[in-house]
Amino acid sequence: KQNNIKSLNKIKFYNNNNYNNFKINFRVSNFQNLNKKFYTTTTTNSTTNVNSTTNSNSNSTTTTTTTTNEIISYKKLVSEVRKNIKEISVQELSLKIEKNEDDFVLIDVREETEVSNTGTIPGAISIPRGILEREIEKFIDEPQTQIILYCAGGARSAFAAQSIERMRFSNVHSLEGGFAKWINYKTQKSND
Repeated sequence: KQNNIKSLNKIKFYNNNNYNNFKINFRVSNFQNLNKKFYTTTTTNSTTNVNSTTNSNSNSTTTTTTTTNEIISYKKLVSEVRKNIKEISVQELSLKIEKNEDDFVLIDVREETEVSNTGTIPGAISIPRGILEREIEKFIDEPQTQIILYCAGGARSAFAAQSIERMRFSNVHSLEGGFAKWINYKTQKSND
C-alpha cells in the first residue's frame, strides 16, 4: 500500500492532470458498479411483533408484516401513477374549449422556456410543475373545481395530478399525451 500511495503522489506531483483523470475514472467506475448493484437489488423488510400475557391462560399472538420495496423504472412508475389518476383525452378537452365551457381550470405545468418556445393551449394558465403545489391555491378556491393539467407528454402532469389530489382537490385530470398529442390532434383536424 505504501508503494502505491507513493507512486500516486509522484503522479500527482509530476502530472496533476493524469492523477485527476485517474481519480475521476476510478470514482465513476465505482459509482457505475454501485448503480448496477442498486438497480438489481430487491429489498425485503420484515417485522414481527409478539404480544403475550403472564397469567395461567397465557395467549401469544404473532403478527408478521412483510413489505417488499422493488426498484422500478421511470416508465413503470408513470404507468402506475396513471392507473391511480383521472385522464382526459385531447378530443374531450377540445370539445370543452369549443363549447366555451368555463367549469374547469386548465393548467400548463411545463417550464417557462417550454411555454415561450411552443405556446399554450387556449385558456391555460402557466404554473410550472416545480411550484404547482405552492401556487395552485392562489388560482383555485373550490376543491371540487375540475382541474385539467398538461405537460409536454403527459408524465409530469400525471405526477402533478396525483400530488394535488393529495391536497384538497377532488376533480383533477391529466391530459392524456400532453401538449404533443394536443398539437398532433389540432394539426390533423385542420388538415381534414
